[in-house]
Amino acid sequence: MQKLRFARFDSPENGIRALAKLLLACRGKNGMSGVRSPGTDAVRKTIHSRAPGNENDIEAYIAAAANSLGVQPNQVIEIRLPRTLRGVVGARRRRSRSGACCRSAR
Repeated sequence: MQKLRFARFDSPENGIRALAKLLLACRGKNGMSGVRSPGTDAVRKTIHSRAPGNENDIEAYIAAAANSLGVQPNQVIEIRLPRTLRGVVGARRRRSRSGACCRSAR
């Protein structure tokens, strides 16, 4: 039996929910030091912590998330705000559906 490297969910909604919960849970653990308060991160740092660059087109993902939020990649965001959380999760979802998130050839 092949060992899965990624979690599988019984519905897209449950996968989206898991990603949102993960982003919220990790926000205080790796907050950018010296910027406002723990849990406040830049788009780039938030995405780098959840999407390894060796498996993702990380710069395109960062650009898509920043664009959907109307901010710069290094601009501080507050992931706890519903609009911000939706923007980051939505960018991941759009990239995953298009197959643009992965570097490996199919």
